[in-house]
Amino acid sequence: TNSSRPVKKTAHNMIEKRYRTNLNDKIAALRDSVPSLRVMSKKNSRGEEVHEDLQGLTPAHKLNKATVLSKATEYIAHLEKRNKYLVKEN
Repeated sequence: TNSSRPVKKTAHNMIEKRYRTNLNDKIAALRDSVPSLRVMSKKNSRGEEVHEDLQGLTPAHKLNKATVLSKATEYIAHLEKRNKYLVKEN
């Protein structure tokens, strides 16, 4: 039964890798949905930074996963506040 052990380990590693890849893809999609993160990852054809209207939010300094999550949370709060204001104004 010792010979089946490496096969199980390999299968488990593949499952883990698929999980990490999927998670990283979702984080990348989230990063691309948030203007203050998009501004860091987007460059035009000449390699210049693309400037976006961040509506008063500060651009991210790093693009790690924790920053993606915190900037996304900040952006959602900003959108909710803006939505409340627009509903009230309407």
